[in-house]
Amino acid sequence: MRSILFMLWLTLAVACGANDPPVRPAGDAGIKIGAKGVSTNSGAVATNGTFKVGLSL
Repeated sequence: MRSILFMLWLTLAVACGANDPPVRPAGDAGIKIGAKGVSTNSGAVATNGTFKVGLSL
């Protein structure tokens, strides 16, 4: 019974995501020079046009 429900759930999940726009990754990096010295930053973002998920380090 569990395997049947899992297969139905998986089929539904795959079918719902079939028409979504592709996920576009992007990244950036930078160096700042200021009164406190030199600092660096970097980040990564993934977006599909509607939602945006990012990580900044």
